[in-house]
Amino acid sequence: MKKILAIISALVIAASMTACAAENNTNETAETTAADTAAAETEAVTEADTEATEAETTTTEAETTVAETEAEASIDDVLASRADGLWAVDLANKVSQWSGNVRINVSYEMVGIVTDMEIETLGDKFVSKVEVADMMSSTQIFDGTNYYMVDGVTKTYCINPNGSEGVDNYMLAEDEMESFTEAGIEEVNGTEYIYEEYDLMGVPTRFYFDALGNVAYYSINMYGEVTFMNMTVEFADAADESVFAPPADCTELTYDDYINQYME
Repeated sequence: MKKILAIISALVIAASMTACAAENNTNETAETTAADTAAAETEAVTEADTEATEAETTTTEAETTVAETEAEASIDDVLASRADGLWAVDLANKVSQWSGNVRINVSYEMVGIVTDMEIETLGDKFVSKVEVADMMSSTQIFDGTNYYMVDGVTKTYCINPNGSEGVDNYMLAEDEMESFTEAGIEEVNGTEYIYEEYDLMGVPTRFYFDALGNVAYYSINMYGEVTFMNMTVEFADAADESVFAPPADCTELTYDDYINQYME
């Protein structure tokens, strides 16, 4: 468990008819019997239905082929026309300037263990949650004045008198925006994404975006081993201050008592 927690700590620190109908002209004579007429009509209808079905199938196949061709070329076209700036930089700027809450979710699996991280910010306020299935549930909160440590397992919290250096929200910091090294297209889990790579403190870090510019993955390359993390960023329409407070179902402890509960 200590090894897993150490890895988690390191990662925390270091993104779908057109139908063609055939016209049928039937010439009837006095000698034509009602049975003959019915048979002719049935044959005509069957032939028209067959032609229509064939036309629909051909049209659908053609439309699908065109759509697939456009889809295949679109991400390359998007990358080639991305002359308006770097998406990771734009995203980081949007997060820092947004007037409402911003929620960033990052999750990954390592040696069968799933780790989920959620960071919610509003200005300088933040709440950072880290959950490792059946192992830990830890939350840090800064409400603008106090720093809190919350344990979701023991349902306790305390004010941290030592403060906090903040949390990594997986966005580029202002002094890291010049660290861009390259961009390209990479397949992740069977889908192609546009990536932007940055050198963050010597660690190759990539943000992966779909053709619409939505971030989907985040990866770090530590000592040649790449770790991919699912990543989403949500922007709320309004500010919600209530999330930056200890959960109501948790009991407050002194800092010493909070720390000592882990020593027992």
